[in-house]
Amino acid sequence: MTVLVGYVPTAEGEAALHAGIEEARRRAEPLVVVNTSAGDAPVDAHLAPQSDLDRIVRTLADSRVDHDVRQLLGGDDTAEQIVELAQALAVKAG
Repeated sequence: MTVLVGYVPTAEGEAALHAGIEEARRRAEPLVVVNTSAGDAPVDAHLAPQSDLDRIVRTLADSRVDHDVRQLLGGDDTAEQIVELAQALAVKAG
């Protein structure tokens, strides 16, 4: 079972990232970190800049947790994007 974490560039997003790393370690499962953005917003505070994504990749590499970082752009509903990704990961694993 893959651990999936939604990330936003906030203190809460950082806490979710670190909790996800610990959960992936505890379960010995891969971690997928996803950052999403609604396609209709000219500026989206939830969209992580590339520098954040690069830092997350380094953090995950240092954690030695099997991982993937994805940024999904242009969807209508970020929650729906995350649910669809979770379903796709479940099918892939099953």
